[in-house]
Amino acid sequence: MIIENIARAYEATYTASERKLSGTHYTPDNVIGYIIEKTIDVGINCVDDFRQFRVIDPACGSGLFLLKAFDVICAARLKKDGVISPQVARAVLENCLYGIDIDAAAITAAQQSLLQKAEKFGVRHAKITSHFCTGDALDRWSIQWQSEKDNFVLYPHKEINGKVLPVDLNLFPHAKKYLHLHREKLASRTYLQEAGRRWYEIWVHQSPMDFSKIKIITPDISSTNRFALDRKGFFVNGTCFYIILKDQSLETNFAVLALLNSKLIEYFHKMTNGNVLYAKRFRYWSTYLSQYPVPKSLDSEHALVQKLADHARRLETLSLPNDIRELEDDIDRMVYNLFELSASEFNEIEATLKRNRLAQPE
Repeated sequence: MIIENIARAYEATYTASERKLSGTHYTPDNVIGYIIEKTIDVGINCVDDFRQFRVIDPACGSGLFLLKAFDVICAARLKKDGVISPQVARAVLENCLYGIDIDAAAITAAQQSLLQKAEKFGVRHAKITSHFCTGDALDRWSIQWQSEKDNFVLYPHKEINGKVLPVDLNLFPHAKKYLHLHREKLASRTYLQEAGRRWYEIWVHQSPMDFSKIKIITPDISSTNRFALDRKGFFVNGTCFYIILKDQSLETNFAVLALLNSKLIEYFHKMTNGNVLYAKRFRYWSTYLSQYPVPKSLDSEHALVQKLADHARRLETLSLPNDIRELEDDIDRMVYNLFELSASEFNEIEATLKRNRLAQPE
């Protein structure tokens, strides 16, 4: 348990206020044990070759879940073979365990703990760097959808007089043929049947009319404000939320996008949002977005709105970190001025968010 205690000690490096701000939450030992018992304990005994068994923790922190997974897999091999050789222990590390976290320091701590754990079996080194990565896949400012590798959506709904209804599949024979290939799986959704819905419907459907409108999209769960502008009619599923402005002009939408991605709005979101999750992530539900402050002067500051819009438009295509940082810093200064913040106030915002972002990749 010495190694587990070291991993736990890493978690203690966050203060209570930093945990609240960042949304950091670590799984208690008894919960880890329960999950392991119901999943890995069962699964590892159902495979012929343990090297084909994969465990991934998408918010691994300092690696406590993966440490327990290592113990359980090794225990299964010990029960089967009567001994754990260095080669087997190394194979468990190099084939079975994977982790993701937005905290690069936590990733390093997890790797070190696993290697130390394996040392008791005589493992002197193992190649596990490629099994771990820091990541929060959604970019802000732009949407990285590519037709060559991303998904198209067959959307079997239409909107009539403001009401979303299922389409008649007989009017779309090719779509009907495709959906019928998957009818057994689609029809097994008992909640659709209980609601009196048709077997091919999407459970949580949105207005098809919304897709064609210019809209600002955010992931449901994110560690920072990551708003992007959609002007191509993308389908937005249940893992995202979107904002449709009454003013559908590009200038207004880009200006509001700049405001939403500013440090001030991110600070407001994190200080007022009580729904924080694991690994420094926050929920970005519509109920929280509707509370965002908008300065009244935004309607009259036409030159400033134009500049905000121009910056956001450029950020949609920039890729060099220094260029991005320069424009984002300028947006932050403009937003601070819009809200008439004092120097001490924006210094507090900058310092607080800097502590929150220290462990995040650029």
